[in-house]
Amino acid sequence: MTALPVLIVDDIKAFIDDDVLPDSTIQSMINTAAARAVKVAPCLRVPIGSTDPVSPLADEASAEIVKDVMRSAVLRWIDRGSGAIYSEQSGDFSRSILKDSANLFRPNEIRDLQEVCQDYRRQQTASTILTGAPNAYQVPNVHPFVLDTDGPWY
Repeated sequence: MTALPVLIVDDIKAFIDDDVLPDSTIQSMINTAAARAVKVAPCLRVPIGSTDPVSPLADEASAEIVKDVMRSAVLRWIDRGSGAIYSEQSGDFSRSILKDSANLFRPNEIRDLQEVCQDYRRQQTASTILTGAPNAYQVPNVHPFVLDTDGPWY
């Protein structure tokens, strides 16, 4: 599967320091986010450069929503790091918190991705499949009822 082309490495680097992660790692995170987005909203599998007029990403607003959801998910992933336990202390109070690393997208982001796909329906087209040899069945030029032949009238 090709990654969704709505998010690029420079979109992420605008929000983080240049020395935090190499570009290859960020691109890998973007590819993972795109794969998970397609899993949540299968209509996103259609590439943005497609000539399909009913592509869900053909609409600029929909493309921007998908970009925002993926960017937020990747930036949270970068921020939480490995998902290890971190501690906070303030005076006598201290706590240790395990960062949630189970889900990439939040429930509201999943709803946003699915709403982008809600109105997307691939248009159906009629097609014919020939199951016999070519020219095995000849279509008559004149309908049999129009022919001047005697036959049963059922």
